[in-house]
Amino acid sequence: MTISRRKLVKGAVLGAGLVGLRSLATGLPKSWFLGERVAHAADLAPQFLILATSGNGDPLNANAPGSFVKGAQNSPLPELAAEAVSFGGKSFQAAKCWGALPAELRARTAFFHHRTYTNAHPEHRKVMALQGAAKSASGNGQEMLPSLLASELAKTLGTIQTEPIPLGNELITFEGRALDNIDPTGLKSLFDQPDDLLTGLTNLRDKEIDALYGDLRTNGTRMQREFLDRYALGREQVRKLGEDLAQLLTRLPVDPTDRDSPIDQVIAAVALIKLKVAPVVTLHLPFGGDNHNDSDLTVEAQDTVTSIGTLNTLWTELTTQGLQDQVTFASLNVFGRTLKRNAGGGRNHNQNHHVMTLFGKHVQGGVIGGVDLVDQDYGATGIDSKTGKADPSGDITPLSSLESAGKTLAAALQVPNDRIEARINGGKVVAAALA
Repeated sequence: MTISRRKLVKGAVLGAGLVGLRSLATGLPKSWFLGERVAHAADLAPQFLILATSGNGDPLNANAPGSFVKGAQNSPLPELAAEAVSFGGKSFQAAKCWGALPAELRARTAFFHHRTYTNAHPEHRKVMALQGAAKSASGNGQEMLPSLLASELAKTLGTIQTEPIPLGNELITFEGRALDNIDPTGLKSLFDQPDDLLTGLTNLRDKEIDALYGDLRTNGTRMQREFLDRYALGREQVRKLGEDLAQLLTRLPVDPTDRDSPIDQVIAAVALIKLKVAPVVTLHLPFGGDNHNDSDLTVEAQDTVTSIGTLNTLWTELTTQGLQDQVTFASLNVFGRTLKRNAGGGRNHNQNHHVMTLFGKHVQGGVIGGVDLVDQDYGATGIDSKTGKADPSGDITPLSSLESAGKTLAAALQVPNDRIEARINGGKVVAAALA
């Protein structure tokens, strides 16, 4: 939905009013200004998350490393032909187009084979809550995985708001409340006239930093002073931050005939993270969609090639902004597709197989789990949590693989283990997926 500039400023960027502006101007966490300074003295390094999600049930799983097994009907089109592609220093059979990703990105890209336990589109909301395994902070109710992770990451990341920001069309809830979807075009309107928000940041920064140093000289500890020195932005950094963000969003829409495209969403997501607005941003990347009737798999091939190109763009945007070691990417859709084609040539829903694709600083590139014959098609197998290899008798059963994927993503984001166990029931972290 398109939102007004005023609503975006008040509802997102200025989340806590003047506190939000002070955080933005200085580079210090919002909670610093709310009296929680000691909590930030520790050298914590959590990750931001960009999560691609879809209620369509895309056939990404049909072309991912680990899905090229005997009997599977992978795409016959040249773009998706089987080819040896390296991830994490090991070679896997995958659709040829995955090799278009740069080697440094493939070194930290993993493919987690798991199940979502549903083949119905309306169940997207339940899958995002890990079929009830993802719990609220109190442990009494359910929470969607992106919102669970956002609530665990926001404080140490020092973001202006705790809630995720959904850029795609999929419904995201936070503490049971539906969040407004923000389109990139609406986000751009915030920076159409940068003077409204950014011109005063340098002056505000100087005022706040002077006051903070004065207070810490009298009342602060050495650790707090060191933290201030490490994280406070300088005047030129504040000015450059505003200029860089305005420049990022000036490019939108990249294609005037395709406004709010996946590329636009990627650019907006990086801008929001650069601005430290939210710990989690969700978006939509198509990998073939609901392709029952994709008789020759042309749409599957086109979308897969295009979205792998979009991931390449995301990596370029992150590296350009110096965020490649601070942001983790992951995907979680409602279900995957059958590896065998239907009578019309397309693919049907598959509750037994989905692939979470993820990359980040703390992700070990490679393949987690695998597939085997299930119900006349293929489904995710059990997994050995230590090695990450497919194992029918592994300690991660197929029916706990969704929760395990969620826990492993949380660990890659550097959520403490005790919080992972408190917030996600069942499943296990796959140690082999972590770098």
